[in-house]
Amino acid sequence: MSNPTQPNHLNTSDDEYLIDLSKLWHTIRQSWRLIAGLAFGGAAIALVVALMLPKEWAASATLQVGRMNQINGEWKTIEDPQQVVERLKLREFKENVLTSLGLPLDEDEDDRSEIYFKSVKGVAVKGTDFITLSTHGFSTQEATQSLDATASQLVAKHVSIAEPMRQRLAADMAETDLKLAASEEALKQLNAQLLASGTYKAGSEFAPSIVAFGLLDSKTAEVKALKNKEIELTSVLATLNEQTTTLVNKIQVSKRPVFPKKSIFLVLGLFLGLMAGVALALVRAARKEGAAV
Repeated sequence: MSNPTQPNHLNTSDDEYLIDLSKLWHTIRQSWRLIAGLAFGGAAIALVVALMLPKEWAASATLQVGRMNQINGEWKTIEDPQQVVERLKLREFKENVLTSLGLPLDEDEDDRSEIYFKSVKGVAVKGTDFITLSTHGFSTQEATQSLDATASQLVAKHVSIAEPMRQRLAADMAETDLKLAASEEALKQLNAQLLASGTYKAGSEFAPSIVAFGLLDSKTAEVKALKNKEIELTSVLATLNEQTTTLVNKIQVSKRPVFPKKSIFLVLGLFLGLMAGVALALVRAARKEGAAV
């Protein structure tokens, strides 16, 4: 059984908490003009800061990673989309883009270099070979130029990645063409020899005819196989040239600046001013209580 004379600490804490809230509310009511003034003052200062900061526009576009058709018929992207996203984060890649734009490589030297370093990014579209690219610029033209330079740099990189395969295919094609030319010439000569020797005549000896026609069939099959390989290599090379990395839509630029957002600055300034006002009101109330004691 509980002792009715024992103090209830829980109720006492609750009472103290309610008293503190009551004092806080009383202080806020008494100093509402101060709090409101600081809140609106903070909003005004934030708006001025937003108007003074340089405006930024955003450019975006969708890039499709090129694919390579292997000899076995399988398709493979030149570079995994997620790896492309990581490539965009590399300083070396960003510096190459800045060089193509004629901008300093040190972001501290030029605000345009700094904004590119901070804003360029890519997002891989899950389950596809598409990547959404985006950059910022201090004008719609700068934003468009930086995004176009980024895409061009990726395309050039993927061309260099695919180049060894292209060279192997070209070398294989050249070798196949030489073999096909030699086989066709050999087949032509064989036909001429058989015709001259009378093997095609009905009265020719049976055994030599069998050997001659066997050799002819073998050479014909060789020519056919080489032609099929030539067709296959031509198809793969054509596909490699067609399926390059490219932008699949026109570069889109925001109609209005994406930074600074006046509404966000206003809300943030209002909130900070409000908090400053409440804090100042509490400090003043505490000083009055101290002086009264």
